[in-house]
Amino acid sequence: MKTEELQNKSYEELVQLQQDGKITLVEFVEAQSELTDEWKEWIDTRPISDESARAFLAWHEEYAMNHQEQ
Repeated sequence: MKTEELQNKSYEELVQLQQDGKITLVEFVEAQSELTDEWKEWIDTRPISDESARAFLAWHEEYAMNHQEQ
């Protein structure tokens, strides 16, 4: 699937596509426009790979949890 097509999908649809093996973790991350800037910074110093995408998602989740408005 093209990135443009994926960007029109909901988060839940993207999760399902990734779980079904129809898209990679890299495609999953890149399809989420709200992650674009942080992802670009992340891959400046890391390879673009599923392992890197997995680490990025873990970092982003932890960052979001630590910076929630209370």
